[in-house]
Amino acid sequence: MSDTTSLTTNLRRLIDEMRATGFSELDLQAPRLKVRMILGPAVQPAVPVREAAAGTEAGVADEAAAMPVSRQIKAERVGVFSFGRQRVETGAAVIKGQTLGLIKGISIQDQVVAPVAGRLTAVLVEEGQIIDFGRPLFELLPEA
Repeated sequence: MSDTTSLTTNLRRLIDEMRATGFSELDLQAPRLKVRMILGPAVQPAVPVREAAAGTEAGVADEAAAMPVSRQIKAERVGVFSFGRQRVETGAAVIKGQTLGLIKGISIQDQVVAPVAGRLTAVLVEEGQIIDFGRPLFELLPEA
């Protein structure tokens, strides 16, 4: 197992333990190591349109059920988020494969890309924010 893989595994365990015990901040210093982690609040998933329309009239509920549901784009890596060259905003139209941001890890940088074409309904992350694995970053309403 490489040092990077081992470190990533240990960081994920530490994040899980911090969440389980209610800690949101960690500052660790050793002779050759300095780590500072601040976990943001857990983001609640959006309520699907079908559930929101449950109490409406039958015709309106049928129409709402046919509407596409927003998809969350989640982090696939632990690191620091940045928008890169061009910041995307809520309401922006995106194409499949478009880079929405970057997650910079210890020795790796990953692009966050749009899985499908559509319109961003929410930007759930800020520039410079520390991101943990699986955290929702964007919500995207796919094109019909």
